[in-house]
Formats: sequence, C-alpha cells, structure tokens
Amino acid sequence: MKKQLLVIALLWMSAGTTLVHGQANGVKVNVPFKFMAAGKTLSSGVYVLSSAHGRVLIENALGRGVAMALANDVSGHSSFGSGQVVFRCYRDECFLSQLWNPTEQVGHELLKSPAEIEVAKRQPGAYFALLGTGAHK
Repeated sequence: MKKQLLVIALLWMSAGTTLVHGQANGVKVNVPFKFMAAGKTLSSGVYVLSSAHGRVLIENALGRGVAMALANDVSGHSSFGSGQVVFRCYRDECFLSQLWNPTEQVGHELLKSPAEIEVAKRQPGAYFALLGTGAHK
C-alpha cells in the first residue's frame, strides 16, 4: 500500500504541473453529491476534470488539483457537446468512473479502487452521468 501511495505521489508531482498548465481543455461539472476518486472522498460542488498521459486530474472550482487517478482509454461512446462525467453508484456511495472530454476521440475509465471493489461485492451498482457545462479552462 505504501508503495502504491508513493507511486501516485510521484506521478502527481511529475505530471501535476503538466496537467494543470499543459491541458487546455477540461470538462466542468457541478456534482450534486459526494463521491470517491483516487482514494479520496470529495464533497459535492463544481469540478474541472481533464486528462493526459493515462491520468485524470480533478480540480476544484478554484483551479486547485484535489485528486489524480490512473485511467485507461475507452471508446464506443459519445462525449456529447460539452463533455460528460460518469459515476458508478452503489446506494449512497458513488465513485468517479469515466471522463469523456469533447475535444478527444476516446474517453478515460478510472481504475476501480479497493474500496469500490469491496462495495461492488455486496451490492449492484448503477451508472450516473453528468453533462459538462461546456466551460473550458
């Protein structure tokens, strides 16, 4: 576990500046519920999600990076005009699942966390999607 945290911290430090300043586009979304991403519980609110190099960066409304998660590219879905953010919810627990940026040809699916894997064993999940507001960074 310590090794995984160290790897994530190193990825954050090495890519954080690139993601924040190098990624011109993001999907801005108002999330009306708390959710988990990258092992963190994030409160409801406005977030901007962007992607680069197999990672999804989550910034708060002030532009401050609050979480970063590893993700795989996925296809076969439309991002709609202003982007889309998808959550997997299990009753009252929601986990960030996918990011569909309107400026990219593929989406990004976050890896399931150990917490989500445990919850999924006990109850079925449902997908919940939020459309982006169209505002880019």
